[in-house]
Amino acid sequence: MLEDELGFATRKTVGIQVVDLFAKEIMKRVDNEFGPVKRPIRKSFEVLKDTGRFYFDYYVQQWFKQFSKDLPSLQKLYRLEPERITKWLLNHKRSKLRGEDLVNYIIDLDAGKIK
Repeated sequence: MLEDELGFATRKTVGIQVVDLFAKEIMKRVDNEFGPVKRPIRKSFEVLKDTGRFYFDYYVQQWFKQFSKDLPSLQKLYRLEPERITKWLLNHKRSKLRGEDLVNYIIDLDAGKIK
């Protein structure tokens, strides 16, 4: 399905290598902050962060508690009315709403595909 989209890094296209490095540094950062052994921030992570070209966010228990409190306003912001979601699901030949579907619904909303 994605054979024309997939590619591997060359000297001219290093994107996949950068993404792999960034993912590894994020994993290490989270492990060092929340794991059993607390360690200082790795230099390689600092270098990536200081470029201003990369962004990451991780979600902790406080985020989920606040999310639950804010859910009514988020439902309004993202127009998460059951009728609209049901119509979208039917148009995409899906029988029930899953997390992946909700993300795709919001992507379609942002892209202006849902009126």
